[in-house]
Amino acid sequence: MSEALERITKARINLQYSSPFFAYLSLHLKPQEFSKELEEHLKSKGQVPTLAVDQNSHLHYSSDYIATLDDADLTSSLVHEILHLSFGHIWRLSRQFKECPSGTNISADAVINRILDLNGFDMKSFKKTKLGEGILPDSNDVLSLGQPPKQIKIKDISKKTAEEIYDELMKQAKDKDMIKYVPSDNHLFEGDGESESDKQAQKEIEKEWKKRIIEAGEHAKNIGKLPSGMGRYIDDLLEDKLNWKQLLAQEIRNEIINDYSFTRPSKKALAHGIYLPSVKKENVDVRIVIDLSGSISEKDMKDFLTEIVGMSKAFKDRINMEIITHETEPSEPIEVNRANEEKILNIKFKGGGGTEALPTIKYLNKKNNSLVIWLTDGYFETVTRDDINFKVLWVLTKDGTDESIKDTGRVLTLE
Repeated sequence: MSEALERITKARINLQYSSPFFAYLSLHLKPQEFSKELEEHLKSKGQVPTLAVDQNSHLHYSSDYIATLDDADLTSSLVHEILHLSFGHIWRLSRQFKECPSGTNISADAVINRILDLNGFDMKSFKKTKLGEGILPDSNDVLSLGQPPKQIKIKDISKKTAEEIYDELMKQAKDKDMIKYVPSDNHLFEGDGESESDKQAQKEIEKEWKKRIIEAGEHAKNIGKLPSGMGRYIDDLLEDKLNWKQLLAQEIRNEIINDYSFTRPSKKALAHGIYLPSVKKENVDVRIVIDLSGSISEKDMKDFLTEIVGMSKAFKDRINMEIITHETEPSEPIEVNRANEEKILNIKFKGGGGTEALPTIKYLNKKNNSLVIWLTDGYFETVTRDDINFKVLWVLTKDGTDESIKDTGRVLTLE
């Protein structure tokens, strides 16, 4: 065993005492010295090989770089790499990385380094790297880049994903020189293959890491050692395991606005001599969009439409709901009510043919939408956040893809 590998192994063992959560996840890393091929790839991009994780959970390391780190540095760096996998940066940030590598690196490291700092890990390697200034949000959870008057400030870093930070960064960065940054590790966010088999394998590995994080979280909670900043992320992962029907209903419930008014006081409270406001209920506008050119089984289509009709009944007098179908252009809307129930339940996919989302999005942008629920397989042109001015919940078919709708809204899958 090389000295570098021996030190990495020792750091993993030490984590069992300081952070059982990260120790468990570290067991799933596969350490290996940088290959000549990967070294040359990094050098061709002007990078010095240091540390990196890839989509297959390999921890690539340079023995020369490991030799420059003390034990505390090495432990922090190891956890930093674990978090790139835990947060799915390897899989989720390829689009952003192609657009702006520096902005993507800043966003990913801001999320990770804030968690390292909150949990007392040694931060000297991240405050200032050998290649320039590091990325470290302050004690008020604010990331500051550059100097006034051109300074960029992003608040609530610990409450945001790398994608959300990236979007804010791109909006604030009027001068691209403000977001130049070279991390101390190597970020392999380019994506790994475009074939369907590559994408499917990638999804399986990502799913496996989510499972590991939940398992590590349960163990850490039981012994009172869950790292600060990880609880909310684990809760989100657990929520994703709920049935799509439950999540759909949850989204609609969240949109129903409850307000209070003293104009019409609560009758129950008045009966007890107490003057309290009554609940004022306002209707919300929900639009269901169905991509007719997608691929879905007759049973799944029936299930989805039955669920929509059922929710319209459950939330009657609280929501205004209508259905729009599309291939390349949006159809006339169908109001979801008892009179149209049979017509709605008989909507069928056509399958094949071209499909476009943007004409329907332009149509919806002119409407007053509280929530848009869009059933599709996702095989259409790329849609960005800038294209949409409404909240959207994407419901993908089992064989669907989110490649064209990344970072535009929440995504559920019919499973």
